[in-house]
Amino acid sequence: MYAQVYTSLDIAFAIRVIGKYLSDPRMQHWRTTKRVMHYLKRIKRCMLTSQEFDNLEIIGYSDSDYAGC
Repeated sequence: MYAQVYTSLDIAFAIRVIGKYLSDPRMQHWRTTKRVMHYLKRIKRCMLTSQEFDNLEIIGYSDSDYAGC
């Protein structure tokens, strides 16, 4: 869960699915967990960075009728 929330948001789905089987993991779940860990090891030097800007303007948009579409 730490990797999902704080480091790699792109693995959120895989972590959620694997987490369902924590009480009774099968071999397939161990293999999937191993693949996720190999992926994290491969991308550990990749990260999002940001720069400081003096004139940064943030513009946000919202769909106020999302549920009524």
